[in-house]
Amino acid sequence: MRTTLTLDDDVAARLRQLQGFSSFKEAVNSVLRIGLEQLDCSVSTSPSPYKMQSVTLGAKIKNLDNIAEILDLAEADLHVLGRC
Repeated sequence: MRTTLTLDDDVAARLRQLQGFSSFKEAVNSVLRIGLEQLDCSVSTSPSPYKMQSVTLGAKIKNLDNIAEILDLAEADLHVLGRC
């Protein structure tokens, strides 16, 4: 199939630098085949969605409007656990 393809200058330069191809056409076709195969593989083996594990905060925090109190409680837990 014959078509017109407009390449960015940097892409064309990289294709010209590739070794082992007898023509520019062969380089373009090979690189496109490799890219399309990678797209097919990435679509079929897409990772599962991220799952977040929930934790119970307990009855310590009764009022979520007081941010300073929440931070004090969180930092106190970190000190008790030896993380700070």
